[in-house]
Amino acid sequence: MNNCNNILDYFPSLEMKRKIEDIVYVIDDLSKKPPVTGFHYSFYVPGWIGVFQMMKTEKRMSRFASKQFYRGMNYYKFAEWIVDKSEEVASLQKRTASEDTETVKLQNEAIIRVFIVLTSLWLNHFPEISKHCNIKDEGNTFISLARFVFNGLEKNLNELGYSDNSQQLQGYIKGFEEETKDFSYKFLGFVINVIILALFFSLLSTIFG
Repeated sequence: MNNCNNILDYFPSLEMKRKIEDIVYVIDDLSKKPPVTGFHYSFYVPGWIGVFQMMKTEKRMSRFASKQFYRGMNYYKFAEWIVDKSEEVASLQKRTASEDTETVKLQNEAIIRVFIVLTSLWLNHFPEISKHCNIKDEGNTFISLARFVFNGLEKNLNELGYSDNSQQLQGYIKGFEEETKDFSYKFLGFVINVIILALFFSLLSTIFG
């Protein structure tokens, strides 16, 4: 908390201090929330059974994520709050940034650091929910809730240098790729089962037809 409070000294703007201070309080509160895991099965049976297992898992995760998470927001709404807040702070920084280049650099780095810590704490509370790829994006593909937040941060904080700092979150990106691969395997198992059932009924119709 003290380290985060030191960040406020970088900003002469009272409005910016208040916004950063609010995020610091949120960070302090979220750091006290224990992570919640155990939604997924230890083993998914390929095919039909695996599909039903995943449906049950998604329903359970959705139920938890829809409950109040923080300040009257559920887990999904809080993800949107992070993105919206990054847009507010970035916009304010452009209007109130110091004319001194070195000071601006320190301010930008402080803002990015605050949002990285905030996002990491949010991710770690429901890691399985945040990494689950079930949101359809503009490219008509499915992404995770965490990827949605990262995309928003990159868009809003890009001019402050966020893209140069995003390697701090590469471990989460790896998690998205692995989960996508796991989903592909489950879907492939589902397709194989459909083919096997079709061949089975075709064989029965041939024998008894």
